[in-house]
Amino acid sequence: MDDSLLYEKASECYIKATLDILNHYKSVVMEVHHVGSTSLGSAALPGDIDILMLVKSSNSLKELPGHMIDEGYEIVEQVSPYYKRETVLRCPYEEFAVNFILMEHGSKRKDDILYCRDCINGNPAYASRLKEIKDDYLESRISRAEYQAKKSRLFLAITDQPGDVEFV
Repeated sequence: MDDSLLYEKASECYIKATLDILNHYKSVVMEVHHVGSTSLGSAALPGDIDILMLVKSSNSLKELPGHMIDEGYEIVEQVSPYYKRETVLRCPYEEFAVNFILMEHGSKRKDDILYCRDCINGNPAYASRLKEIKDDYLESRISRAEYQAKKSRLFLAITDQPGDVEFV
């Protein structure tokens, strides 16, 4: 599948999955955002569709996963270290796996995630570096741990946060 077709199909799937989730949980969901590699039109990277689902309150964060599991969603056990504190639920949708990352609406981390996504979309150098990292992982040139570490360093560099930054 070519890059533009991949991005288009992922975007369509994101819209359909989001509409479905909003129809079921509109009373607790405040915002949804397409994040992750399939949201990056400039890079058109393969992967799962990641949806940041921002809910009204901490009570919603506690109750919603149980309702979603009852509807057939599965908890994702192996997630990026960045999302270790969040609940991530997955369901298949069309030819994609769709991950819903649950987070409270007022979270500052939400702003960092959206800022990082927008910077990568707006900066060809960032998009190219992320594509290199993802390609290395998909071609088994680096391990999953190395992939996560390199992505984390890139995101730290983009957001100007302290850490072991390596951006070439």
